[in-house]
Amino acid sequence: MRGTLGERGNAGKLVLLREKVGEVEIPPCPPIVPEVGTTGTIFARYYHGPVLPNSLNRTHIVTMSRLIINPDTPASWEIQLNPGPNLIGRSPANDIRIEHNSVADTHCQITISGPFVTVKDLGSATGTLLGGILVSESRLEHGAVLQLGEIVVRFETDTPAAVNPSTLLASPVSCRTHPNALAKYLCPSCGQFFCELCVDRKSVRGRIERFCRTCGAECDTFRANVPDAEPPPPFAGQIKSAFGYPLQGDGLILLGAGAVFFFVLSVVASFAALVGLILSLAAAGYVVCYYQQILTTSATGRDTMPDWPDFTGLGDLISPIMQFLGTLLFAFGPAIAINVLTSADQPWKPWVLMAAIGAGCIYFPMGFMAVTMADSLAALNPLVIIPSMLKIPGAYLMAVVILAAVVVNWIGNAFLPQVLPVPILPGVIGEFVGLYLATVEMRILGLLYRSKEEELGWFAN
Repeated sequence: MRGTLGERGNAGKLVLLREKVGEVEIPPCPPIVPEVGTTGTIFARYYHGPVLPNSLNRTHIVTMSRLIINPDTPASWEIQLNPGPNLIGRSPANDIRIEHNSVADTHCQITISGPFVTVKDLGSATGTLLGGILVSESRLEHGAVLQLGEIVVRFETDTPAAVNPSTLLASPVSCRTHPNALAKYLCPSCGQFFCELCVDRKSVRGRIERFCRTCGAECDTFRANVPDAEPPPPFAGQIKSAFGYPLQGDGLILLGAGAVFFFVLSVVASFAALVGLILSLAAAGYVVCYYQQILTTSATGRDTMPDWPDFTGLGDLISPIMQFLGTLLFAFGPAIAINVLTSADQPWKPWVLMAAIGAGCIYFPMGFMAVTMADSLAALNPLVIIPSMLKIPGAYLMAVVILAAVVVNWIGNAFLPQVLPVPILPGVIGEFVGLYLATVEMRILGLLYRSKEEELGWFAN
């Protein structure tokens, strides 16, 4: 059954998908469920197709928001705001033109996304003031007073003052970047939903708030009406499966291809050091990016290997390789310094070097997990990492043991040709074992975070 949605002389305008319409045909779908808010505001929720697990049911908000320029003065005038971005400035190219010398050509932007409204200064010379305070970007509430240069502007809306985002959706929503994870935060500016791993955290007036990594807007806590999720299985019961994880599906082929590839790179590096170094760094960045995906997807409950990361350019590799190298240097920096700066004939050097390597093996797994989850090298803070180790010492020991095996394998690769005097094969075997153990390590770290998230308490308010 098809139907139409039409406007019948209402005071406002009917808006569908950010376009003003008089009448539009609605494709086949279950009935529209209207929910009336305050005067002039209708929350029109329709269901597009079957409700799939963790799928987002489209929600469109029809609301009336406006700006009053020079409010409470004889020169006041008002203009309606449209859903989406509204550019404001002196130039005729803006959506809202304010002809005054103190207003920049393109002064600021007000964005309406459902019931949420934000203002963002666009680099104006005089800035954008909200309630007398200079802001770069901020949420707008009904009655908020802005100052653009010498012009005072008041924002008014008919949207209810407090809208619970959970009432706007009929089913739980998946994170934009982690489909297996339920979203917890909604960006009011770009309209995307994110899990705990995909937002930045900043201290605002003594409270940790979440911000969108895409546009920088402050996110709203999203609560869907879903049954309480079953707690994850105990960490100890998942360790055995972690060793079979890299061999699932095409895992064996991927490990084999990766081993051959890195062996070839090592051969190239022996003949052309600079070319080999550049290729090795690029390949390492891609592999680290994949390992981070293994860690985060495991942390959010996925039990299968993730797809290979999308690659659009070298810029995609810079962040993961810098995070990996930063964590590596932080954990094993003391061992590197001892090995480079001390004389080989010092009798204490081997023992101190082994102790420093052991300390690095203890620090690195927790450090890399924290950096990956927070997407920041600032997470390497010892005041965070060391207490985290002490909170879950037994479970964390397994991650340390696996990393120690990776280090032993790396050292043992130098002696493998003597044990197996066959051309090429020792190098390929060493690379294969290293990739396998590193994959197991990332899987274990992801499972560790998933089962011990509350104990770690990294992202608690």
